[in-house]
Amino acid sequence: MVNEQKKATVKEIESKLSSTEGFVVTDYRGLTVQQLIDLRRKLREQEVEYKIYKNRLVKVAVKNLNMEKIDFMLTGPTAIAFCKQNTTGATKILASFAKEAGQPKLKGGWLEGRVFDSKAMFAIANLPSREELLSRVVGNMKAPISSLVNVLSASIRNLAVVLRAIADQQK
Repeated sequence: MVNEQKKATVKEIESKLSSTEGFVVTDYRGLTVQQLIDLRRKLREQEVEYKIYKNRLVKVAVKNLNMEKIDFMLTGPTAIAFCKQNTTGATKILASFAKEAGQPKLKGGWLEGRVFDSKAMFAIANLPSREELLSRVVGNMKAPISSLVNVLSASIRNLAVVLRAIADQQK
């Protein structure tokens, strides 16, 4: 019976690991129950599932999926944030929660087939959001066009000012 439960848990971990865009591995030690509830609530808003598994079972699932690169993260108490869409958003939430509460400690993560250590995960957390980056790109693309319009309309504007001054003098 116990062996069947372990096999089912390994299958569950495998399906979660293979169906996510990325995941973040953390050490949840030191979090109170209320902090864990609050963290899960914040992560759920970003469609992120935060689960605690035994390292031994995660290692079996990782081996079955040929993801052994993350074995260095699977020491001590481990919780995994499975991100369906926005791994950077989940990383930002975990990093800001870690700054406020001192926990959880980010051990590393997996994003688009690449392994990242804790320093890299904090760097990812400090990146601007996708929407902010897109708005910067659009702003940078718009700036030269706006400058060209201002330069071209300046001569017409100056002509209008001169004609207005002449009209005022005529009166």
